[in-house]
Amino acid sequence: MNNSKKKYSPPSSKKESKVYGVHAVKAVFKNRPQDIIKLILTKERAAAFSELLSYMAKHKKAYHLESSDTISQYANSLHHEGVCLLTKDAPPLKLKDVFNHLKNNKPILLLALENIDNPHNLGAIIRTASHFAVDAIFYSSKNTYHSDAAVARVAQGGVEYVPLVKVFEWSELIDFCSQKK
Repeated sequence: MNNSKKKYSPPSSKKESKVYGVHAVKAVFKNRPQDIIKLILTKERAAAFSELLSYMAKHKKAYHLESSDTISQYANSLHHEGVCLLTKDAPPLKLKDVFNHLKNNKPILLLALENIDNPHNLGAIIRTASHFAVDAIFYSSKNTYHSDAAVARVAQGGVEYVPLVKVFEWSELIDFCSQKK
């Protein structure tokens, strides 16, 4: 369907996010296919996403073939790489959730971030952390980029592999880590 006058509505609640970019979309499909609400992609990208398209059809989820310009409008970005998803947000993780998922018998690698205001910088940090097997990233509650589409795109799927935990008080993280030694 290619209707240049068609307007896409923004996510209906704060519990939905747009994810765009080839690697970010593939990571969501690999890790959280049940959370996908809608897929929009260009005809040129259809072959590369045939498995996702089959999944969408099988599960009666919406998908549309659109122009790059239409996807730019929907994603609010020119950097969508011809594909965009509307997804349910993963539930936010709490401090204890992360430690419950980590094995107690091995050393863990944690990363704490504060005052990272640029979503592209945060995405690059998450991408790098994912490649170096960081077990979790903790970030200041002042930063609001947890589910930002630009972060997910630049992270190239890393947000699906490294737990991100918003910290309201750094002393809480330090105390929790001290107890887990």
